[in-house]
Amino acid sequence: MSDRWKSTQGFGNYTEWNTTETVKMDTIDSLIDKYSLPKFCKIDVEGYEKNVLAGLHHKIPYISFEFTSIFFDDAEECLSLLSELGNTEYNVSFGESMQLNLNKWVTKEELIAYIRKNEGAWGDIYVHSK
Repeated sequence: MSDRWKSTQGFGNYTEWNTTETVKMDTIDSLIDKYSLPKFCKIDVEGYEKNVLAGLHHKIPYISFEFTSIFFDDAEECLSLLSELGNTEYNVSFGESMQLNLNKWVTKEELIAYIRKNEGAWGDIYVHSK
């Protein structure tokens, strides 16, 4: 659903974006109201993360979302949205390692500095809300 993702990174030059689909969407808040608060939420929406998180008003104990260095400004906006929910700490997993890179949870600013030092990085950012 992200035009920026499709035009900049997408799934490589081999993808043609020449059809559309109608898809029913719900907000995370409406799913929480219906099913209760999850302990963990993985957001994997190919460049649409900040739109998903903009409507979140509940503190989920653990959230992960994907990031790329190309769209790191979007990831920073996601971090800001989540930090507004209060009392959060952060970690990162580069690539598809499924291993946290930092040996402790850090502040938003520390995480941003760490990721920026690893040019070309991509992976998952983990957010722990206390």
